[in-house]
Amino acid sequence: VSTFGKRGVKTSQIVDQLGYKVNAIIKSLNKLESAELLIFKGERAYMKDLSDIFFIKRIITIEAKIRDWRKALRQAELNENFASHSYVLLPVEFVNEKIATSFRGNIGLLAQDEKRIVLKKRAKKTKLPGSYFSWMLNEYVGQQQYSRSLKKAYV
Repeated sequence: VSTFGKRGVKTSQIVDQLGYKVNAIIKSLNKLESAELLIFKGERAYMKDLSDIFFIKRIITIEAKIRDWRKALRQAELNENFASHSYVLLPVEFVNEKIATSFRGNIGLLAQDEKRIVLKKRAKKTKLPGSYFSWMLNEYVGQQQYSRSLKKAYV
């Protein structure tokens, strides 16, 4: 549905592409509409704007290691699959020029001493949602916010 943009897609096109029966497609489209992920009118389905359905604006991960900065960097790279910003946090005494220059690309670098954390390299923002896990996190946060608003309404 999303590849057809604002003009939407006909139910018959979805049936042709996926090979499912019309009733199964309509049932699925109705479920997606009830989840407020798309608009289903007559014979056409239209995707809602991503900013309306994915409300989390930032997911920041911080991978902290005492010594093994390479392992932390590898994990931070994996975290990029779902995070908008990914950082590695190391003790300040381990952060030298060689390590700092190893942080190319999107990964940020933080250094910690006894009293504070210092930003050595800012992480570059990657687009959300990055993966299925981003969607799951968005859904979880949304459910938590909704349940809190219900509790406040009845207090």
